[in-house]
Amino acid sequence: TLPQKPVDTGEFSSSFVGRKKELADLAQLIASPECRLVSIIGPGGTGKTRLAQQCLQDHNGLFRDGVCRVSLLSARSMADAFLMIAESLHLPILQGSEALPQLHAALAQKQMLLLLDNFEHLTHECEPIAQLLAGAPGLQLLVTSRSRLQLREEWVYMLDGFDTPPEDTHLAEIDQYDALVFFAGRSRQALPSFGYTSQNLPIILTLCRLLQ
Repeated sequence: TLPQKPVDTGEFSSSFVGRKKELADLAQLIASPECRLVSIIGPGGTGKTRLAQQCLQDHNGLFRDGVCRVSLLSARSMADAFLMIAESLHLPILQGSEALPQLHAALAQKQMLLLLDNFEHLTHECEPIAQLLAGAPGLQLLVTSRSRLQLREEWVYMLDGFDTPPEDTHLAEIDQYDALVFFAGRSRQALPSFGYTSQNLPIILTLCRLLQ
């Protein structure tokens, strides 16, 4: 059986920056009974995983049987994916056995939010995801991927980079732009003494525009 409240959000050690609108949009989708499969879609490096993990943390305690993150980065097939889900939920499913029916049985009466992270290499064989949802009516899935799953049940949320600060941004306005707050935080990991100056700000603004 599942633990009463599985919680594995996979938190990063560094602080989460911005994305208030995105978190609000995702919360609205997750709150809708018809949105049981929400895919966060975007290119690599746009922060899909960080956003999804923060969303998972925000919803911890709102689902009777908890929330859980499953990284599928090393999954070679959907069979591997289901075994990884079972392992993350502490289900005793043996290697080589049919994981999907056992997941159906284990999740049939559960109400939980499950994050399937790094799904893009499995989109060509993702039909069993629809079967999993059909067999577990209290389950909601949040997926991160570089491409859509193309399932009828899927609700797509496209994610871009941070809003680009304008060229005439001044030092006094830095805290108003998530891109600049994020840049400063990552820069201080490499150089604790980093700070914005009138000399480096124009260069950093250009970098922010190029990298979003």
